[in-house]
Amino acid sequence: TPTALLPHGAVALLLGGASEYKGNVAAYMPIGLSLGSPMVLHGCFAMDDSRKNVPLPDGKQRMNQQQGRWNQALLRCACARAFRMVVTQCCELVSERTMRLSE
Repeated sequence: TPTALLPHGAVALLLGGASEYKGNVAAYMPIGLSLGSPMVLHGCFAMDDSRKNVPLPDGKQRMNQQQGRWNQALLRCACARAFRMVVTQCCELVSERTMRLSE
């Protein structure tokens, strides 16, 4: 569909709750890549056939270079913008004393 080609990125951050949650990467559904922090990074990523990897440009596999460039642009633009918004919102919550920083 044409909307599948729109560069969309989103970030969701777990505030409180289970500290053992290590986050993941999703392309409409989780793809099994852990982030190591309590957040979900979603994007309209171009996936490999196994749906377990997000190809990035590496100079080796010419066939996946277009997918890799798309994913890299998505991470640098749409996903970075979404992450910046989450960090900004958390800073505002801390400054309003709505949220406390844990030690």
